[in-house]
Amino acid sequence: MLSARSPYFRRKFSLPAVPLAAAGDRELKKTIRLPQKFFLRAFETAVKYIYLGEVSADPDSDGEVMANIEKLSKYLKIPELWRFLLADTPKLRRQLRSEGLKKAQEGMEEWVQENVLKKRVVVRKSQVGRIKIFPENDSFADVLIRSDEPDWHDADADGEAESEEEEEEDHLVHIYPAHKSLLRSEFFTTMFTSPFLEGLPTTPTSPLPIIPLPLPAPTLPYLLRHLYLETPTPPPLRHSLSLLYTSDILLLDRLKSKCAQVIATASNDLPFHIYDVIRAAWATRVPRLEAFGAKYIAERLEDFLPDPEFAGLVAESAGRIKGRQETDTIELVDDIRYYLDERFRMRVEDNLGFCGNGEEAAAAAVGEVDEVDPSLKTGKGHVYEELLGRVDTLLEGLRLDA
Repeated sequence: MLSARSPYFRRKFSLPAVPLAAAGDRELKKTIRLPQKFFLRAFETAVKYIYLGEVSADPDSDGEVMANIEKLSKYLKIPELWRFLLADTPKLRRQLRSEGLKKAQEGMEEWVQENVLKKRVVVRKSQVGRIKIFPENDSFADVLIRSDEPDWHDADADGEAESEEEEEEDHLVHIYPAHKSLLRSEFFTTMFTSPFLEGLPTTPTSPLPIIPLPLPAPTLPYLLRHLYLETPTPPPLRHSLSLLYTSDILLLDRLKSKCAQVIATASNDLPFHIYDVIRAAWATRVPRLEAFGAKYIAERLEDFLPDPEFAGLVAESAGRIKGRQETDTIELVDDIRYYLDERFRMRVEDNLGFCGNGEEAAAAAVGEVDEVDPSLKTGKGHVYEELLGRVDTLLEGLRLDA
């Protein structure tokens, strides 16, 4: 925080550390001594501003203390601290606080980029045991985050799949330095405060613990940026599905919501299969994605019905029913039927040139209104009925198989 918020501390922390005691003592410490001319109260004010972004002028502070704070803010190269203390109206304080917050975010983003993301180590899986980073490192990291999974988008150059043994042995592992205090999730908090290896205090001679996370290596930087910065920018669609799973494991509800929103508002060209989206929705308990998957399939039902995997997906949905009753229905099929009805109702409304009674339009879609154009009754209506019939046939086949 000090190096991210103050150019003075950033320069100081970039200098090599010096031995704490006699030669042979491997323990190294970074001690920064400020000139004695600065008062303790002035330093406390500066530290509060660096960490909290807002301070109030002490009404008991005399002119000498305030002058000392002014000098210290210039010395630490954070002149906005002094401007903030001089603000005499709520409007000006809000403006300065907004500007200070933006500058703090930019400083943290730059620091994370330089000290976490750019300090990545990439090795073969068989060489991970050789990676030893100690507590006294350039990034002040106290834990390492590791991704073992290759990017599932990357195909073999020759188009030939390698054997599982070769892939397991040869793929690259990405390792990033990280900081326990900024891995903000209930998952990590429990890990670091429990008697696990990752929660034990480190010594100067013991290498940092390595925590593997189940997500592709190209996706890990987006997770780290969220943990450190929690920016409002949503993750790219390409990485959203793997981030959805990981955010569910790490109990990161905000990131989980962002990923679900990115997927549910995506265009027709998805970088992953819609079956994977539906299974992810089930696994992470996100109804919004279940609805998105059902609507996506309903809009292209003709393409999915011949697919054997679609029948398997319907069977999976049926298997999710607990406490089966005689009147149970399959949730995925019910959702598909609902969106199929929406699909044809909207088309008929468009062709009729009005957006009136929804029931009348739906009836027209299945050929139940005599006054509409016969081509609509014999065209879209028959297609609608045919698709519903094929769904029923699929369900009947699943019952027979069961």
